Amino acid sequence: MSRSPDEQVEEPEAGGNVRGGTRWGVVLGILVLPTLVAAGALVLLGLWLFTDDSVSTGVAKAPCKQALAYGGAKVPKGAYDTLCEVRSDSGTRYTASFRMPSDEVGGWLTTTYPGAPEPRDRHCSESVIDRCLDLDPGDIFGVDAAVRLEFRDDGPGWTQVRFSASSV
Repeated sequence: MSRSPDEQVEEPEAGGNVRGGTRWGVVLGILVLPTLVAAGALVLLGLWLFTDDSVSTGVAKAPCKQALAYGGAKVPKGAYDTLCEVRSDSGTRYTASFRMPSDEVGGWLTTTYPGAPEPRDRHCSESVIDRCLDLDPGDIFGVDAAVRLEFRDDGPGWTQVRFSASSV
């Protein structure tokens, strides 16, 4: 198709744009802005996930030997998956979690807290706990901390133990 000599040809405007043409700068800006916002959100999410939570919560990892000793106990020989923390906001509180062979729990308790009552299977704080034991500071010789032990059967032959000792 050819143009007739009478047709007018559009002349470029002062900025070099032809009327009706695509403004690529605007299109590029529309495409780049959401990409930058999404990248910034991902960076902020990464920083939030990988920051040390102990700064704001007052909780820090602690050696398990130290955590259990605060409540007059020792780490059982067959224990594994140990995780221990200390919180010192309005008093000191150590927590420990570990797994141990079920048949060794009774012996560990008798050795650790001689004369303590048997763990009860009712009136524990959570329904997922099978047995629990609460000891007041006067119940444990030489220890000035309240101790809570929670036991949950964790597969055949294993028990999950949660220990906490806190100053009164």
